[in-house]
Amino acid sequence: EAKKLTEYMLVQVFEQSKAYNQGMIQELQNMQFEYAQADPAHKDALASIILHRAADYNESRLPSDLRGFIDKLKRERTN
Repeated sequence: EAKKLTEYMLVQVFEQSKAYNQGMIQELQNMQFEYAQADPAHKDALASIILHRAADYNESRLPSDLRGFIDKLKRERTN
C-alpha cells in the first residue's frame, strides 16, 4: 500500500514538473514572439520582463533557440 502511494506521488511530481517546464517554455516562446513584433519603444520593457521571468529557471531546460534569445537579451543589457 505504501509502495503504491510512493509510486503515485513520484508520478504526480514528475507530471507536475513536466507541466511546469512545458508551461514555462511556452510562456517564454510567447514572450519571444511578442518581442519580435514589438516596436523599439516597447522592446526594452519586454526584455526586462522576459529576463525577470527566466531568471529563476534552469536555462539548460530551454530549447537552444530560446536559450540563445535569452542570452542575446542578457548581452544587450550589459552593453
